[in-house]
Amino acid sequence: MIFNRINYRSLLANTWLLIGMAVAAAGGITWATYRYMLASEARIKAEAAERREGPGVSVVVPRADVPAGTPLDSAVFVAREISADLVYDDMLQVDDFTHHRNAVLVKPVRRGRPLRLQDVDVTRARDFSDTLAAGMRALTLPIDAINSTDSMLRPGNRVDLYWVGTLSFVTRGGDPAGDTKSIRLLMPGVLVLATGHDVRPRDAGEAARDMADGARRDGYGTVTLQVPVAEAARIALAQKLGGLRLVLRNSRDPGDPVQRGLDETELFAARADAPADDRERVEIITGGGKGTTVQVAIDPVDVNVRSAASPAGEPPSPVAPASAAGSAYRQANAIARRLQAETGAADASR
Repeated sequence: MIFNRINYRSLLANTWLLIGMAVAAAGGITWATYRYMLASEARIKAEAAERREGPGVSVVVPRADVPAGTPLDSAVFVAREISADLVYDDMLQVDDFTHHRNAVLVKPVRRGRPLRLQDVDVTRARDFSDTLAAGMRALTLPIDAINSTDSMLRPGNRVDLYWVGTLSFVTRGGDPAGDTKSIRLLMPGVLVLATGHDVRPRDAGEAARDMADGARRDGYGTVTLQVPVAEAARIALAQKLGGLRLVLRNSRDPGDPVQRGLDETELFAARADAPADDRERVEIITGGGKGTTVQVAIDPVDVNVRSAASPAGEPPSPVAPASAAGSAYRQANAIARRLQAETGAADASR
């Protein structure tokens, strides 16, 4: 047969035949490798497309090479969204950028590389002065347990700032007219920046821990308020001339206080809406071993007496109501002194 006639030894000794077989084998291997690489590339592209369809994370990157010392508030830093599996824990994300806006770089960063916390000087970003808004000043005041609402005042609260002191009055001729204790509203709705060294607003987690553990807040002796530039000197002077009282208010209450000022002569003044019998009594509060409250009736003062004595055709004298109020005030003071003397004598006899 024909196969018997083929001399295999002569075929294997044929150089051109061996070269052809090697070329054919190499072509087959090349084709198989090419098909495998195409399949791998398609698989990698599909996986990448699947990852891109998922939510990415926005990080801060420079759009140009930046040296050390560059402030983060410059326009060279932009946001870039990358895959979540490529984000490290110390990368500076866009949501946290506002907390480090006032910081500077301590290392150079190349274009497009995400910023990391080790590249940022966070100490400068935590400077207390950076928390002040433009046109505002921080004013620190000494306080006690009453002004601090028994150490329950926290950063972020709002308070009404009152001044309590003595006002001196003079007549039109320049003669002294006496002194009176007064309270005046200096500023409503003042923001509390810090209590002592604490500048952290209290959060829900801290409140829950305090309630669970029964922990008592550490006391503090100062409070720092945020005030406008025009009011800083006025409040500092008011502190030297009298006392300051902080009245805690609801931070969501936008209204101004109804009472903007009060003198001691108006402290127990009769209200227009009070019953007639209440306006004819003076409340005397005396001290001693036990607190005593006495309601003393006073004779009503006929304010029309001076009006009746005026000549016909002339209006009644405007000092009549003031005289009536002054008479009632003096009578109340006399009764109060007598009751205090009697209470003191009773305590001494015990």
